[in-house]
Amino acid sequence: FHADHANGVLELLARVKVDVLAVPDVERDDPLRRELLSAAEESGTQIWLIRDDETVELGPARLTLYAPLGAGEANEEGLSLLCETGRFSALLTGDMGADVEARLVKYGALPEVDLLLAGHHGSQNATSQLLLDTVEPSLAAISVGYNSYGHPAPETLRRLEESGCSIYRTDLQGNITVTVGPGPR
Repeated sequence: FHADHANGVLELLARVKVDVLAVPDVERDDPLRRELLSAAEESGTQIWLIRDDETVELGPARLTLYAPLGAGEANEEGLSLLCETGRFSALLTGDMGADVEARLVKYGALPEVDLLLAGHHGSQNATSQLLLDTVEPSLAAISVGYNSYGHPAPETLRRLEESGCSIYRTDLQGNITVTVGPGPR
């Protein structure tokens, strides 16, 4: 429930019909959580409080929502998402750091993926070598804008480059669109 990850949810709920909102069942007293869940209820959106891993079939796509694996700090308590469709797969790890990524590798049965959304805006403590060695992404996207944290970190960019990823960054390329079509992986 960090604003940099959830600040668009209220506008989304106001603009379009959202059938289901999946959120981690953490930070029960957080004001942003209360605001989001209240807005979802008001708009008739079903709420899934994720406590355990969940798999959802959406036509030809399968989404695996990984329950929070961290404890105590909001960056560690977000959801991770694996999307698989046809011959394409993508992994989003939110703001988890390397220690929580190690738990995801250990317990998540992660496949190789085509696209990895680099964790925590490319921070030095995310998108670990262990995660990269496990999922072997072809593409990496980094959601980052102006910040005082130094994101993306040079160490993270180096790890991605050495892993052979093509790297796309919202601070350099703007919106990133990935189109998935038939054909070999």
